[in-house]
Amino acid sequence: MSEKSPYPSTIFHFTDEYCSLINILKLLHFKLSYAREHIDFGNETRNFSVPMVSFCDLRIRETLPHIEKYGNFGIGLSKEWAIKSRLNPVLYLTNNNEISENFMKDLQTIFNMFNGASGVDESCNGQSLSDVYHRYLNIIRFIKNYEGSLDRKGDTVFYRFADENEWRYVLPLEVDNPEILNVFIKPAIGSHKAKAEANASIKNYNLKFSWDDIKYLIVKQDSYRDSLIDYLNSINAVCLDFLKTRIITVDQIKNDF
Repeated sequence: MSEKSPYPSTIFHFTDEYCSLINILKLLHFKLSYAREHIDFGNETRNFSVPMVSFCDLRIRETLPHIEKYGNFGIGLSKEWAIKSRLNPVLYLTNNNEISENFMKDLQTIFNMFNGASGVDESCNGQSLSDVYHRYLNIIRFIKNYEGSLDRKGDTVFYRFADENEWRYVLPLEVDNPEILNVFIKPAIGSHKAKAEANASIKNYNLKFSWDDIKYLIVKQDSYRDSLIDYLNSINAVCLDFLKTRIITVDQIKNDF
């Protein structure tokens, strides 16, 4: 008999509005949104924005700190769906280690090579170097510091990001429109207006799922559970009967899990 994994078979996405949860269920997809990232690579710091959807790989009883940060409404989907949909766990790096120190040096070297800042072997092709550079950038989109400072509601706090066990879906490199490469990673987005404009540029790209992929629905309290059951009844699909039994309130998580 195989040992029980410390990781659950479900990943969760949380939002702070009930209407956002309903909208996700109506569309049966998640909209991608640019998230601001701040990463320390040794002595270098990078601030950038990545189009993504984030999830946490936590057991239900472990989600309370996550709920406090991201919202009281959530959806849990199977790991099988996550892997099939090309989500991946985040790589957490401590600062001042060999990986983080060398990564940016190698990335800068590749960038310099295909931009002619240093000699390039004749066997190398400019396009292939560009492809390698973009693949390195793609890795950055799945990197986060193990711990560090976090700006939260105007205050800067020390935070251990690794506690979230984050999984991500990011805008793929091999999308249909080649121009999308210009938006798959951006410099840091400052204002709400700039973020809205950036999100509008990727509005046609999303992360799909089906009803069968859903394992849990989490709502703030019983009144929202009743409302959610009414919504599921309105769809009138027999396959949703089981899902109605998998609606959990935040109070239940606090008291029973």
